[in-house]
Formats: sequence, C-alpha cells, structure tokens
Amino acid sequence: MITEEIKTICLHVWKCVRAWLENAWCIDLDDMRGACAVASYTLYRYLRVKGYKPKFIMAMDKDDYEGHCYVELNDLVLDLTVKQFDEKLPDILVIKKDKYINHIPKLKKYVRVVSGRRAIGQFKEWTKEQNPLTYRGKINYLIRKAA
Repeated sequence: MITEEIKTICLHVWKCVRAWLENAWCIDLDDMRGACAVASYTLYRYLRVKGYKPKFIMAMDKDDYEGHCYVELNDLVLDLTVKQFDEKLPDILVIKKDKYINHIPKLKKYVRVVSGRRAIGQFKEWTKEQNPLTYRGKINYLIRKAA
C-alpha cells in the first residue's frame, strides 16, 4: 500500500534530482530521460534511511546497451522517470509490480534484471552525467538531512 509518506518522499527526491541535473547535457528534464539511475539510487538511499527496505533495480536489454532503473518497495514499483517512455504517463509512477511491465510495454525489451549491490556496481560503466556516483555529495547531503 502506498502511504502519504512514500508519495511525499518520491516527490521530494524527484524535485531534488531535477535541480541537480538542470545543467547536465544528456538529461532531458521534460521527461527525465537519462536520469533514471540518479533518481532511483537517490530514492533507494532515502527510503533506506527512513527505515524502509527498498530494492534498487537495473533492467538491461539483451546487449547491455540500454537500460532503465527503478525502485521496488514491497509489492510496488516506484519509478521517478517513467515519463520518458510515454509523455502521457505521470512524472512519478507508483504501481503494483505485477502491472508495471504491462502498463509500459516499452519495458519488455529489458530482459536482464539485476538488483542491489550487483546493480549498483554497474554504475562505473555509465556516463558521468547519468552516473549516481557523480552526485554522491549531493545524495549524501540529502540523506543526512533526512536521517
């Protein structure tokens, strides 16, 4: 079940990430294309400090060329950059896990899914602007304020 606290956290993280990425050349702030790892990793860390047990998820295509990141919390998917797949979608999507892929058919091409430390370990392969580790200081500051 989605609580008001989860909704508030998602919106707060979404706004912070948008502000951080304002000048990133490869991020489209209209639909947050290119920001999924930064937004999802920040949300994952924020939820953990608030006492939740989220999972950071990275889904990749069969060639490991293209991917998408999001957060799972219990039976929900929290996706702060879902609008990149369809401009009619909301900025933030909270949906049951079993309905997520069917709700966004473009996600079906992502056939390899990893989570947790294994997913986070793959950041070193990502471009600077899309890599959450580039924003480590800002993320840590946000997390310290939330604690």
